[in-house]
Amino acid sequence: KAADNAWWGLATDDNGRSGLGANKVETYDCAIKASEAMAGKQVNAMKFYLRGIAELSDIKIFFSKELPGSVDDADYVQTIDKATLQGGDMDAGHKGLANVVEMATPYTIPAEGCYVGLHFTVTDASTNAGQYPLVIYTEKNVPNGLYLRTSTTITDWQDSNSFGTLAM
Repeated sequence: KAADNAWWGLATDDNGRSGLGANKVETYDCAIKASEAMAGKQVNAMKFYLRGIAELSDIKIFFSKELPGSVDDADYVQTIDKATLQGGDMDAGHKGLANVVEMATPYTIPAEGCYVGLHFTVTDASTNAGQYPLVIYTEKNVPNGLYLRTSTTITDWQDSNSFGTLAM
């Protein structure tokens, strides 16, 4: 959310939402790209969707000029206390529940744009929310709509917008 209180994203809540995942325990890094058109905007909160909370650990949000080798090396990283988050599915066509996290320090989008992302580790893949934890809008092939990397299935960052658009 920019300082002018306008939410920004690459899709809207009017789109359906589904779950995406590798059906196993692993760490996910996912992001969208804020383009140069957003340069100079100050961001003070992030909205993202989660399907489950009990199945996750090490939840972080990040901003980075480049897709980071390690999320901890991003330009801005904030660890989120999962006790402050909600998970679940709204209904069959709208997976996940919205979470709004106020940022400890506002982040200004740089001239070249940046990647806006979410990091988490699935610790329990015995539930549907653990097997398919990543919430995506069903709109596919949106440019800069989903960059994805996992600890074992997709080990290098990949433009994955053919799956959908990251719900944030």
